Amino acid sequence: MSAGGAGRGGRPLRDEPADWGAALGTLTGRVMGPVLMLGLLLAVVFVVWLFAAHGIWAATLGPDPQGSLSAFLHEAFTTNEGWRMILAGLATGFVFAAVVLCISLVSFPMLIDRPVGVPVALATSIAVARRNPGPTALWGLIVALSLLLGMIPFFAGLIVVLPILGHATWHLYRRAVAWPDQETRPGR
Repeated sequence: MSAGGAGRGGRPLRDEPADWGAALGTLTGRVMGPVLMLGLLLAVVFVVWLFAAHGIWAATLGPDPQGSLSAFLHEAFTTNEGWRMILAGLATGFVFAAVVLCISLVSFPMLIDRPVGVPVALATSIAVARRNPGPTALWGLIVALSLLLGMIPFFAGLIVVLPILGHATWHLYRRAVAWPDQETRPGR
């Protein structure tokens, strides 16, 4: 099965097979290094996020852990310190989530599609987010809600949600990033 014909906006689609072999074939040596580097960057952001969350918890509820989950929930929702932790945690989490959204908006598909490095992919992703703040925020909300819904039945829904989000991200990238050779190159 191949994906030929015209796409949205009259752009021709690539005449490539649409199967597992073709999908996994995109993960060549040229692609794996930059994708792994971007993944490592996101892992570092996640670890910094964890340290920030721990710092907020220690600064508001104290460094000693509560005796049980119910004691923690009681302290979090019934004390001023708990509400400060919740509000500071939400604000900090929002900032980290916005950073991750902006740097990964189109960078992963770009690394797979074009022979660019991580700095170019990051700069392009940030530029797309900066030029389109409304749609970027809406996309972030769609991703967050989709992941939340996918996690409800013991994370099994992610089997459906993740490929849909990946496919949608590819189309977002194709519409948001124009290349000089896009109109003249066959398969574009």
